[in-house]
Amino acid sequence: MIINIPKNFGFFHFVGIGGIGMSGIAEILIKSGYEVQGSDVSSSKIIDRLISLGIKIFIGHDKNNIKNASIVVYSSAIKQNNPEIVEAKKLFIPIIHRSEMLSELMKLKKSIAIAGTHGKTTTTSLISKILDTNKMDPTIINGGIISSLASNAKLGQGQWMVVEADESDGSFSKLMPTVAVITNIDLEHLDFHKNEKNLENAFINFISSIPFYGFCSVCIDHPRVQKIFSNLKNRKIITYGLSPNADVKADNIIVKNQKMYFDVTYKNKTNEENYTIKNISFSMLGLHNIQNALASISIALELNIKPDIIKLALKNFNGVQRRFQLIDTYKHTKIIDDYGHHPEEIKAALSATKLIAEKSKVLAIFQPHRYSRLKNHFNEFCSCFNDADEVVLLNVYAAGEKKIANCNNIDLENGIRNYGHKNVTSIINDEDIYKIILKKINNYQIIIFLGAGNITKIANNLKKELEILSK
Repeated sequence: MIINIPKNFGFFHFVGIGGIGMSGIAEILIKSGYEVQGSDVSSSKIIDRLISLGIKIFIGHDKNNIKNASIVVYSSAIKQNNPEIVEAKKLFIPIIHRSEMLSELMKLKKSIAIAGTHGKTTTTSLISKILDTNKMDPTIINGGIISSLASNAKLGQGQWMVVEADESDGSFSKLMPTVAVITNIDLEHLDFHKNEKNLENAFINFISSIPFYGFCSVCIDHPRVQKIFSNLKNRKIITYGLSPNADVKADNIIVKNQKMYFDVTYKNKTNEENYTIKNISFSMLGLHNIQNALASISIALELNIKPDIIKLALKNFNGVQRRFQLIDTYKHTKIIDDYGHHPEEIKAALSATKLIAEKSKVLAIFQPHRYSRLKNHFNEFCSCFNDADEVVLLNVYAAGEKKIANCNNIDLENGIRNYGHKNVTSIINDEDIYKIILKKINNYQIIIFLGAGNITKIANNLKKELEILSK
């Protein structure tokens, strides 16, 4: 990738470099020949990978970390009183948000940016897979680890870049992609957007940032996407979804041998004729993943990628880490790890679980993520576990937030019970989770771990811990 920044520019310093959004940009820069360093509060698999790429990493935030930095890049997770930000201001070192850095990279290629409350990471991965299968060698910056890459980023030599766009702080309006995707819009991140109108306007601004020769693909199934549709003016809009009114729609959906099979009907807007791609095989379960696949198909068709290439890419797609990921089996019980932390995501994940469970029983382990999210969506959380035979609730993963009164796992347990689900338990000490699961596991064929916090560590350690406890 040729970037209009001299190679002797100096060090790009990333504050919070271990974040999924920051690490991808850092990887693209180091592979493009630039000097990159960064800091984070602790080590992780992502940090280990960045070190292996030659990036200098500081564990802990300290003003001395930026001594040789030429620019400081930060994300919205970093507070302005961070010692490295404070020191950069004192030294008059340029400070930019990660969205501005990403925007600079995107200016040098044709770009596809995927936004939405849910499904961004999977859709980004699917579009990337189709372009890669078509030998277009895209550059990728994703919000999750793509299983086939074992990374969230790839420096490609082709003319396209595929990126996940973050709507949480409104910064995605700075990206100005050639092509945009809106997967859905739910009332999320209201700590920044404040209200529904502001959230909707943020998506309208994002779509308005595409050039006149670009286009936007939107999921027409989602009510809030439908609501903003009339405001999407002067840009080419393609719709996809399960709705019969969609330009690109799925038909004849069946589940067989733990895979989804479906046909896609699409309308050629030039001659108004309908065409069909038959018998697409797809290993990601659930109607929400059919919608994600349709998003990628709509983009591919508009880029004139042949249907056979699309089918091959979807057939060979092997997923994204922490997106309904089967990570292990303990005796007869499958262990699934899923990032779902919003009620709609939980419902979708549990619905997909039922597709493979058939008559088997499902145990859901949920770690609420952020007190504010639990408070803002409390009633929805109380009603989203219907497809789980039993629910165990860990303590809230604060993610830096202060506690909110009457908003913890015990309150959620009571709420779920009030909504009619009687088989739910909250635990006082998260360290007891392995002992609790050991007592229950013989009754279940599937255990699914749900949450955006450190619950993934519990999931990945489960088999080992159960084997130790069973001795």
